[in-house]
Amino acid sequence: MKSVDDYVCCLVNECRQDRSSLASRTNLTSRAGYTMLELVVVVFLIGLFVVVSTPSFRQNVLYNPLKSSARKVIGIINTARNDANKQRKKQIVHLDLDQRKIWRSKDSEDNKIAREQKEQEMYALPDTVGLAAVLTKDGQRKERGQFDLWISGQGYTEETIIHLTDDSGNKVSLHISTFLPGIEVMDGFSYFE
Repeated sequence: MKSVDDYVCCLVNECRQDRSSLASRTNLTSRAGYTMLELVVVVFLIGLFVVVSTPSFRQNVLYNPLKSSARKVIGIINTARNDANKQRKKQIVHLDLDQRKIWRSKDSEDNKIAREQKEQEMYALPDTVGLAAVLTKDGQRKERGQFDLWISGQGYTEETIIHLTDDSGNKVSLHISTFLPGIEVMDGFSYFE
């Protein structure tokens, strides 16, 4: 039979072995991880990338006058379509290609009210952006003067393409479908097939 002292010695030896194996496992895992220096370098590189790319992103997406103007024209046309559909009354989106201005009016308004509304709600394109042309599916092409885009009481309009351009030679086409609510935006000038 074993004495109590033997059991105590046996337990102490097992504890020592467990500690040494735990220490060896801890050393293995600490060697497999990343050092603080490596983590600091990665965070620094990510921060540098963000700092360098943000101004370019802002200039190209947020402050691009051509794309901003295209979004504004789309907003005016979509608002007119929604109002026509809600009120069940025709709407007109007026495009002045010479003055680079856009506004909308109701079909039933007389000229005096339309003129007053025109001055209040008119959107003038930036000096660097112009309306190059407006094309309709039936072959009408307007490059000067005023074009009226008629929207029915259900929100439908004739299929139309609006060409916008800027001083740098960039071009955008807005393709307005007859029945679809969305307006397709395409880089460059597009035409009907």
